[in-house]
Amino acid sequence: MVLLNMKLFRIVLYCLMLFTFLMLSFGKEIPTTVPQPEETEPELDFEALLAAIKKADTSIKSGEGEFVYTNGHPPFDTYTWTFKGKIAFDLKKTRYDLPRRTTILTPTTMWEIVPFIKRAPNYHFSTKPQRFIHPAGADPRQWSFLRTSTQDSATYLRENSFEIIGREFFRALLCYVLETKKENKSTKIWIAPERGFRPIKRESKIPRPVDALDSDIPMEALTNTRTIIWYEQFGKIWFPKRVISESFWVDFKVEEPIFFRQTLETKNFKINHSIPAERFAVEIPDEAMIRVDGDKVLSKKEFLEQYGEQ
Repeated sequence: MVLLNMKLFRIVLYCLMLFTFLMLSFGKEIPTTVPQPEETEPELDFEALLAAIKKADTSIKSGEGEFVYTNGHPPFDTYTWTFKGKIAFDLKKTRYDLPRRTTILTPTTMWEIVPFIKRAPNYHFSTKPQRFIHPAGADPRQWSFLRTSTQDSATYLRENSFEIIGREFFRALLCYVLETKKENKSTKIWIAPERGFRPIKRESKIPRPVDALDSDIPMEALTNTRTIIWYEQFGKIWFPKRVISESFWVDFKVEEPIFFRQTLETKNFKINHSIPAERFAVEIPDEAMIRVDGDKVLSKKEFLEQYGEQ
């Protein structure tokens, strides 16, 4: 009987000790893995945020690497196109290599060289170059720079009346949320200081005209294009590593709400390293004929006489 009472006493004592330990453990404040806005650095105003974004834009001087870009529409397993290639750029020039085309852009000219297996390549030269490579989504800079062909990011945000509407977390990163509204259109952008003041998310809602005979979707159906960007770090610089952008119908229960999708993956990139001038040069064979601005064809000699070395 005494032994039984001693065993019971030990069990009760063990339970009390366990209970006390658990109470002390759970009573302690558990640090959160996600910082709260009030625990971070002081909030920037709009002009200070624009200055930080502009500094981030200008910090990228050059880059070179590989990409895989896709775009498509439903059914995606049938209508998705994939582009694999390489891109190199500095502050003035961009070279874009695909298996079927090489494009070299400068501020005032554009080359397109189209190779063939059984004959010499076609050479196209333009004095009215496009601003971006085609397809434009294959250029990683398009996704991280908030700008149009004639504006830098800060000018774009200011002239399109963006405002800071608050701060919130996205993918555990505290972001400044900027928004602009005009009539029935709106755009929101999430800027992450921890990613070098780069955008990590963007949403644009606009009405999209559709076929009047389409009974499922009104003629001015609202659509949302949502873009999410992941980055790779190069020292103090963050550069796009992966992008997913989807356009979908809002508030309409159609069979396939997503009607357009783009993806981008980059690899083996180098940022702000020296790129030889020869990387952007075009070697024209003596026998080549060059089509200029789409309407005239010149021999190499005639081309050099008119335009010089390019």
